[in-house]
Amino acid sequence: MYDCILLRYGEIGLKSSRVRKIFERQYVDAIKNALDRNGFSNCKINNLGGRFILLYKEADKLVEVLSRVPGIQSFSPATIIDFKSKQELIDNVKKLAKNSVEGKTFRVKVRRNGSHKFTSMELASEIGEALYNHSKGVDLHTPEVIVSLEVRNHAAHLFTESFDGIGGLPPKSGGKVLCLFSGGIDSPVAAFQMLKKGCEVDFLFINLLGEKSFNEVAKIYNY
Repeated sequence: MYDCILLRYGEIGLKSSRVRKIFERQYVDAIKNALDRNGFSNCKINNLGGRFILLYKEADKLVEVLSRVPGIQSFSPATIIDFKSKQELIDNVKKLAKNSVEGKTFRVKVRRNGSHKFTSMELASEIGEALYNHSKGVDLHTPEVIVSLEVRNHAAHLFTESFDGIGGLPPKSGGKVLCLFSGGIDSPVAAFQMLKKGCEVDFLFINLLGEKSFNEVAKIYNY
């Protein structure tokens, strides 16, 4: 059971600091809007400084919704671990990750932010040692499982899976466009590309063939 999701953006990070702050607000608003529309209204999103975290006790239920929100490059359902010492952190990671590596090759990836009495490489090595006997062995190049840990001060986020998002820019960041919508393949693809660039897309359909044509186009539009 995951209790949070680590959210990552792509193109937003290329903007100036002033513009990035505006886009980040639109990014958070778009995610909350999508979750609200799908019945997940009790989610909280915190800014960790370049990394956003979405707090929800059954975070694995949000994967499908988040995969369709423009602006999200990738995301990882994670478990939050609060710790006071390095050994306490290692013990908790072992407890939570040993089933994931059982019978599989693995490697440990650690990112760290804050002041600690250990390095990222040292922590990764000791976690790998703690998990080794539960696995098929360590494979640094093509592991079956990557045990990832992001440490910030005295809290860590543990995850073993990452999902791709649509990427691009958040909705409302690119202005409004009008898409001539014919029902063929070109106009839906064009509309999707504009959505990825942050545009609000309105659709114009010119019906020349009657009700049957309208119904066919409506199916594609609704999808």
